[in-house]
Amino acid sequence: MHQVVYPLLRTPSFSIYCYFSPLIIFMAALDVDFYILKNVFWQVVLTGLISFSTAFIVIGYVVLKFNKDSWDLQSCLLFSMTLGMTDPVHSVNSLKTIGISKMYTDIIRGESMIICGFTSIVFGVFRSNILSISNFRELYIIMGLSLDILGSIICGYWCARIIQFILTDLFSNTLTNIVLCISMVYLTFYIVEFLGMSGMVALVAVGLNLDSLSFKPRIELIITKFLIMFSCVYQHLIYTFFGIVIGCGEIKYLQFHTLVFMLILFATVNFVRLLTVVLVSPILRHSNYEYNWRWGIVIAWSGIKGVFSLLLAPDIHNLAEQKVESPQLFILYIQVISLMTMGINSYMMTYSARTLGLCAISLPRQMAMQNAIKHIQEIIQNRITLFKTEKILTNVNWTLVEEKTKIEYIIPFPHVSCDKKVKEESLTDEVLIEEARLHVAIIQMSSFEKQCNDGVLSVEAARTLIGATKSYCHIQGK
Repeated sequence: MHQVVYPLLRTPSFSIYCYFSPLIIFMAALDVDFYILKNVFWQVVLTGLISFSTAFIVIGYVVLKFNKDSWDLQSCLLFSMTLGMTDPVHSVNSLKTIGISKMYTDIIRGESMIICGFTSIVFGVFRSNILSISNFRELYIIMGLSLDILGSIICGYWCARIIQFILTDLFSNTLTNIVLCISMVYLTFYIVEFLGMSGMVALVAVGLNLDSLSFKPRIELIITKFLIMFSCVYQHLIYTFFGIVIGCGEIKYLQFHTLVFMLILFATVNFVRLLTVVLVSPILRHSNYEYNWRWGIVIAWSGIKGVFSLLLAPDIHNLAEQKVESPQLFILYIQVISLMTMGINSYMMTYSARTLGLCAISLPRQMAMQNAIKHIQEIIQNRITLFKTEKILTNVNWTLVEEKTKIEYIIPFPHVSCDKKVKEESLTDEVLIEEARLHVAIIQMSSFEKQCNDGVLSVEAARTLIGATKSYCHIQGK
């Protein structure tokens, strides 16, 4: 069995990481609104650093204390960093389907990308044989990490400018532009990794520097669908491949303590997330007037692990100072914890959001949606009335057509008490004005984007106006 497991864990690990991770991290960064993230940038950075440090210390201590396998200190610390990574895709997917504010999904995703980027840089330094536990305190290591981050961001910025130039319909062919765009993503990742920096950080910078104005309307939709499709295929391939690697290991290493240690790790991961939320709550409360303990509970369940942790798992064995007899256990622990958090944490996150009323639609927004649906229904009815006069359509069953085209809108009320419903219905002028302000801001941004597509505004002018509007959207009363 070792003749099968050890080759699988050595040379292909970094190649698999380079092949699968670029598109996934690029898709995650592309979905983040840069202007929203810019308003809470330092809060997100501090949240990411606190989360990374907390996971590094607590998980590392638990692994050293409760793991009965003969892992050295460097293996334990690398394992804690890998298991502390939060997946930027799965951590917000369930929240996006229930209408949670984009500000909070961007905060969670921004924190996840910071942790993933910093962890990939640390692993890159270990791969270059510069860093080990014995010389960790040397100053040039800290300087090297800083230069890696800065260099990766600069490379990502210029790559984003090249992609923007390509997406201006340079070759007047949608398929050619999309292929060149995806090729530039991979080329940037490989060049930055070859130069000794972090390709993941570079692609985060690429995604954040591209917005809706960087794409033609049709190209943006095609690229988004392409990224979603391939990331889904990649993730299934990754879990299947590492499942095969685990199956190639010897069964004698799978003991009762292995199962107990998995449960300990799962509890530790969630405790670390809860401790992180407690530590960063003052920061988030200071930066956003909407943050409260309800949001803290939802964010506490968002520590979902995914493919990025799994892709770095083989490197724990490769970079360890002392090789272990059962290297597949690194992958086993991370894959099981990843699947458990995807199932349990995702469910608890959506359940908490619904139970605590964070998915509730305000009364002014309900009225706006009802008016819009009523307007659409009138347009459909007028068109049906016009078609009834056509002689060629005399045999059409118009009763069935009217029945099928009728739009029924049911307002999804959350599970709240009757007193709370009464309070929500008795709205003040201040609430109505605030809701109207947000609607005006959305209309303005749509108008700026349409004027840019029609050629009335330049791209830079539209980007400046949209950025200014988004910068004031989260400030109440402006």
